[in-house]
Amino acid sequence: METQTQNTTTKGNIRPTFLQRNALSVKIVLIGLLILILLIPIAMVRGVISERSRNAQDAIREVQDKWSNAQTVTGPYLEIPFEEEVTSVSYENNQEKTQIRKIRKSLYVLPENLDISGTLETEILRRGPYEIVVYKTPLELSGTFALPQDKKSRDRKYLLSQASLSIGLSDLRGISEQITIDWDGTPLPCHSGLPANSIAATGVTTDLPDLQAGDTVRFSVRLHLKGSQSMQFAPLGRTTRVRLASDCPTPSFNGSFLPEQRDVTDSGFTAEWKVLNLNRNYPQNFTSDWKDQNLNTRSTRHFGESYNDNPLALFGVDLLLPVKQYQQATRSVKYASLFIILTFVICFFVEITRKKNIHPFQYLLVGLALCLFYTLLISISEYLGFGWAYLIAAVMTIALLVCYLAGLLKIKRTACLIGGLLALLYAYIYILLQMETYALLTGSIGLFIILAIIMRFSLKINWNNPIND
Repeated sequence: METQTQNTTTKGNIRPTFLQRNALSVKIVLIGLLILILLIPIAMVRGVISERSRNAQDAIREVQDKWSNAQTVTGPYLEIPFEEEVTSVSYENNQEKTQIRKIRKSLYVLPENLDISGTLETEILRRGPYEIVVYKTPLELSGTFALPQDKKSRDRKYLLSQASLSIGLSDLRGISEQITIDWDGTPLPCHSGLPANSIAATGVTTDLPDLQAGDTVRFSVRLHLKGSQSMQFAPLGRTTRVRLASDCPTPSFNGSFLPEQRDVTDSGFTAEWKVLNLNRNYPQNFTSDWKDQNLNTRSTRHFGESYNDNPLALFGVDLLLPVKQYQQATRSVKYASLFIILTFVICFFVEITRKKNIHPFQYLLVGLALCLFYTLLISISEYLGFGWAYLIAAVMTIALLVCYLAGLLKIKRTACLIGGLLALLYAYIYILLQMETYALLTGSIGLFIILAIIMRFSLKINWNNPIND
């Protein structure tokens, strides 16, 4: 009889297991592990964004290979060869031998005044979902050269009859019409290619008639060029003036010098630069020896490289489309962990307050839906732009989660409330993405408010009780 009573007492006082006593802690640990697992698809989304960004750059390069690259105009400038006598002493069989050799070098003469004017007529070419800005432009180059005085030198002989006039052009495929140079009233034809070791890497040149030392010569050149995305100039004149106009409404003025005057409207822009020889770090006349030691000008600046790396102090304009979906998508992915954490916190609080049990696998499905938002965002933005893509992806994601949580919790009002909170969060993040100056301040204040709300709500929960009775 006593044994039976003892067994009954034991069965009536079954001690809860470890998992039952620590259900809240176990659920929190599982949710934390799920958040760490969801970092894997977030990293995959970052990889997709990087891949699509590379594809966009590849599409730009393909169009440039068929049209023309960004154009950089260097010149015109004179190249006057000269022979210099070099004396060398050698010893052979204890006898001193003197040898005199003639070495051919070049003197580069830059223009006294250089005036450039042109109008960039833009066109948008498409390569799949990507758009690239290309342009055509007639350029007028004019100015004067002050030929150096004939300094008598026993060791140096100038070959004025072999002088040439060169114009550096970064992509010769962009020349759309024949180039004729007016040299002090005399038309001179141009041919492709530059003398060896010239200032520019590629371009056109023309042989000049006999020059007279000390003369001042006027010149004018008309170029018809094609290019893409960017137009740059080298300020070779003692005074260089550039006037550009275009129908592109989104220019970006870059380089060593910004325009003194500019007017940007929805129909295009006009800009004027003025650069003095004192603003750059190379003289008006220099020899090939000096150039080799001080100027590394043989490398052509391509679109996207640093302007500070170019010794010729290039300046100009980039013709850009207002397309930043990849940069904005990359910034938005940085908030993915915040979305997942806050959504899981909301679901966890609903689970406790409404006495509902949400399985970890169901948390995982909610997290995957949040990750899918970014894939929708980047794919739609390639066709509709970032703003519309963000709206569509957010609506699709919120609708999916509201429908799923309504079926899971069996409380449509609570599911709609969660959807409303997610909508506010998506709107808040979108505002942050559009801000630049105050993005960090606004983000910090927003996170502070969100954390304060969570802390206040957590005070209403008895954390010592199990998640389920």
